[in-house]
Amino acid sequence: MTLTAGILILTTTLSLILSTALLSSAAFSSFAAGALARIGFATVYQSSTLKADRLAKQNAALVKQRQDAKVAAKRTRKNILERARKNVVRNIAMMPAESVPVLGVGVIVGLTALEVNDMCAIVEDIDALMGDLEVEIERSESEKLCLSWRSSLDETTTQVKDESVGAWESVNEVGKDTREVLMKACRYYGICSN
Repeated sequence: MTLTAGILILTTTLSLILSTALLSSAAFSSFAAGALARIGFATVYQSSTLKADRLAKQNAALVKQRQDAKVAAKRTRKNILERARKNVVRNIAMMPAESVPVLGVGVIVGLTALEVNDMCAIVEDIDALMGDLEVEIERSESEKLCLSWRSSLDETTTQVKDESVGAWESVNEVGKDTREVLMKACRYYGICSN
Protein backbone atom coordinates (compact mmCIF):
# COMPACT_ATOMS: atom_id res chain seq x y z
CA MET A 1 0.00 0.00 0.00
CA THR A 2 1.30 3.32 -0.96
CA LEU A 3 1.18 6.50 1.02
CA THR A 4 -1.37 8.05 -1.32
CA ALA A 5 -3.69 5.06 -1.02
CA GLY A 6 -3.34 5.15 2.80
CA ILE A 7 -4.21 8.86 2.93
CA LEU A 8 -7.21 8.25 0.66
CA ILE A 9 -8.49 5.40 2.85
CA LEU A 10 -7.90 7.47 6.03
CA THR A 11 -9.72 10.59 4.68
CA THR A 12 -12.61 8.48 3.36
CA THR A 13 -12.98 6.74 6.73
CA LEU A 14 -12.84 10.04 8.63
CA SER A 15 -15.32 11.58 6.20
CA LEU A 16 -17.76 8.69 6.74
CA ILE A 17 -17.38 8.90 10.53
CA LEU A 18 -17.83 12.70 10.46
CA SER A 19 -20.89 12.50 8.14
CA THR A 20 -22.49 9.81 10.32
CA ALA A 21 -21.83 11.88 13.46
CA LEU A 22 -23.25 15.04 11.85
CA LEU A 23 -26.38 13.30 10.66
CA SER A 24 -27.06 11.22 13.78
CA SER A 25 -26.09 13.58 16.62
CA ALA A 26 -27.72 16.98 17.04
CA ALA A 27 -25.13 17.97 19.63
CA PHE A 28 -22.24 17.17 17.31
CA SER A 29 -24.02 18.92 14.43
CA SER A 30 -24.45 22.07 16.53
CA PHE A 31 -20.82 21.89 17.63
CA ALA A 32 -19.64 21.58 14.03
CA ALA A 33 -21.89 24.48 12.87
CA GLY A 34 -20.60 26.65 15.73
CA ALA A 35 -16.99 25.83 14.88
CA LEU A 36 -17.60 26.71 11.22
CA ALA A 37 -19.32 29.97 12.24
CA ARG A 38 -16.30 30.97 14.35
CA ILE A 39 -14.03 30.75 11.38
CA GLY A 40 -16.43 32.68 9.16
CA PHE A 41 -18.58 30.02 7.49
CA ALA A 42 -22.32 30.16 8.00
CA THR A 43 -24.41 27.11 7.42
CA VAL A 44 -27.65 27.20 5.46
CA TYR A 45 -29.55 26.65 8.70
CA GLN A 46 -27.85 29.59 10.42
CA SER A 47 -28.43 31.89 7.44
CA SER A 48 -32.10 30.98 7.25
CA THR A 49 -32.52 31.35 11.03
CA LEU A 50 -30.96 34.82 10.97
CA LYS A 51 -33.15 35.83 8.06
CA ALA A 52 -36.27 34.46 9.76
CA ASP A 53 -35.42 36.34 12.97
CA ARG A 54 -34.90 39.58 11.04
CA LEU A 55 -38.20 39.12 9.18
CA ALA A 56 -40.03 38.35 12.43
CA LYS A 57 -38.75 41.61 13.96
CA GLN A 58 -39.77 43.60 10.87
CA ASN A 59 -43.19 41.96 10.93
CA ALA A 60 -43.67 42.77 14.63
CA ALA A 61 -42.76 46.42 13.95
CA LEU A 62 -45.24 46.61 11.06
CA VAL A 63 -47.99 45.00 13.14
CA LYS A 64 -47.38 47.54 15.94
CA GLN A 65 -47.35 50.40 13.44
CA ARG A 66 -50.68 49.21 12.00
CA GLN A 67 -52.19 48.90 15.50
CA ASP A 68 -51.02 52.42 16.37
CA ALA A 69 -52.56 53.73 13.12
CA LYS A 70 -55.88 52.06 13.97
CA VAL A 71 -55.88 53.60 17.45
CA ALA A 72 -55.08 57.05 16.02
CA ALA A 73 -57.81 56.75 13.38
CA LYS A 74 -60.40 55.65 15.97
CA ARG A 75 -59.42 58.54 18.28
CA THR A 76 -59.71 61.06 15.44
CA ARG A 77 -63.06 59.64 14.33
CA LYS A 78 -64.40 59.81 17.89
CA ASN A 79 -63.29 63.45 18.28
CA ILE A 80 -64.80 64.50 14.96
CA LEU A 81 -68.10 62.69 15.63
CA GLU A 82 -68.36 64.28 19.08
CA ARG A 83 -67.79 67.76 17.61
CA ALA A 84 -70.36 67.10 14.87
CA ARG A 85 -72.92 65.94 17.46
CA LYS A 86 -72.38 69.06 19.59
CA ASN A 87 -72.61 71.26 16.52
CA VAL A 88 -75.92 69.74 15.40
CA VAL A 89 -77.44 69.92 18.90
CA ARG A 90 -76.27 73.52 19.29
CA ASN A 91 -77.68 74.57 15.91
CA ILE A 92 -81.06 72.91 16.49
CA ALA A 93 -81.33 74.37 20.00
CA MET A 94 -80.59 77.89 18.77
CA MET A 95 -83.01 77.92 15.83
CA PRO A 96 -85.80 79.64 17.83
CA ALA A 97 -83.37 82.29 19.13
CA GLU A 98 -82.11 82.98 15.61
CA SER A 99 -85.60 84.02 14.56
CA VAL A 100 -85.86 86.78 17.22
CA PRO A 101 -85.29 90.19 15.60
CA VAL A 102 -81.87 91.69 16.29
CA LEU A 103 -81.04 89.08 18.96
CA GLY A 104 -81.03 86.40 16.26
CA VAL A 105 -78.11 88.12 14.57
CA GLY A 106 -76.04 87.76 17.74
CA VAL A 107 -76.99 84.12 18.04
CA ILE A 108 -75.99 83.48 14.44
CA VAL A 109 -72.65 85.26 14.95
CA GLY A 110 -71.99 83.29 18.14
CA LEU A 111 -72.86 79.96 16.54
CA THR A 112 -70.74 80.73 13.51
CA ALA A 113 -67.77 81.51 15.78
CA LEU A 114 -68.24 78.15 17.53
CA GLU A 115 -68.48 76.37 14.16
CA VAL A 116 -65.26 78.01 12.94
CA ASN A 117 -63.51 76.87 16.13
CA ASP A 118 -64.90 73.35 15.62
CA MET A 119 -63.67 73.26 12.02
CA CYS A 120 -60.20 74.40 13.10
CA ALA A 121 -60.19 71.69 15.79
CA ILE A 122 -61.13 69.11 13.15
CA VAL A 123 -58.28 70.31 10.93
CA GLU A 124 -55.93 69.97 13.93
CA ASP A 125 -57.23 66.42 14.58
CA ILE A 126 -56.61 65.47 10.96
CA ASP A 127 -53.10 66.96 11.13
CA ALA A 128 -52.44 64.95 14.31
CA LEU A 129 -53.70 61.80 12.60
CA MET A 130 -51.37 62.45 9.67
CA GLY A 131 -48.50 62.81 12.14
CA ASP A 132 -49.45 59.56 13.88
CA LEU A 133 -49.47 57.83 10.49
CA GLU A 134 -46.07 59.41 9.74
CA VAL A 135 -47.44 61.19 6.67
CA GLU A 136 -45.53 64.36 5.88
CA ILE A 137 -47.78 67.43 5.70
CA GLU A 138 -47.25 71.16 5.82
CA ARG A 139 -48.88 72.27 9.06
CA SER A 140 -48.54 75.93 8.15
CA GLU A 141 -51.23 75.41 5.47
CA SER A 142 -53.70 74.30 8.15
CA GLU A 143 -52.76 77.21 10.38
CA LYS A 144 -53.20 79.68 7.50
CA LEU A 145 -56.61 78.18 6.73
CA CYS A 146 -57.84 78.62 10.31
CA LEU A 147 -56.39 82.12 10.52
CA SER A 148 -58.20 83.11 7.32
CA TRP A 149 -61.49 81.63 8.64
CA ARG A 150 -61.15 83.49 11.93
CA SER A 151 -60.16 86.70 10.17
CA SER A 152 -63.22 86.49 7.89
CA LEU A 153 -65.40 85.83 10.93
CA ASP A 154 -63.95 88.87 12.75
CA GLU A 155 -64.61 91.13 9.75
CA THR A 156 -68.16 89.85 9.34
CA THR A 157 -68.86 90.14 13.07
CA THR A 158 -67.71 93.76 13.08
CA GLN A 159 -69.91 94.52 10.08
CA VAL A 160 -72.94 92.78 11.66
CA LYS A 161 -72.43 94.66 14.94
CA ASP A 162 -72.30 98.00 13.13
CA GLU A 163 -75.47 97.23 11.16
CA SER A 164 -77.34 95.70 14.12
CA VAL A 165 -76.85 98.61 16.50
CA GLY A 166 -78.97 100.88 14.31
CA ALA A 167 -81.67 98.24 13.92
CA TRP A 168 -81.73 97.57 17.65
CA GLU A 169 -82.05 101.21 18.57
CA SER A 170 -85.05 101.52 16.25
CA VAL A 171 -86.99 98.80 18.10
CA ASN A 172 -89.51 100.78 20.17
CA GLU A 173 -92.65 98.75 19.74
CA VAL A 174 -91.79 95.85 22.07
CA GLY A 175 -92.97 95.67 25.68
CA LYS A 176 -90.67 96.82 28.49
CA ASP A 177 -90.01 93.27 29.85
CA THR A 178 -89.28 91.88 26.39
CA ARG A 179 -86.98 94.81 25.62
CA GLU A 180 -85.00 94.17 28.84
CA VAL A 181 -84.55 90.46 28.00
CA LEU A 182 -83.49 91.27 24.47
CA MET A 183 -81.16 94.00 25.76
CA LYS A 184 -79.39 91.54 28.08
CA ALA A 185 -78.92 89.11 25.22
CA CYS A 186 -77.80 91.93 22.93
CA ARG A 187 -75.13 93.03 25.44
CA TYR A 188 -74.08 89.45 26.04
CA TYR A 189 -73.30 88.96 22.36
CA GLY A 190 -71.55 92.33 22.17
CA ILE A 191 -73.96 93.80 19.65
CA CYS A 192 -75.23 96.61 21.92
CA SER A 193 -73.11 98.96 23.98
CA ASN A 194 -75.81 100.56 26.21
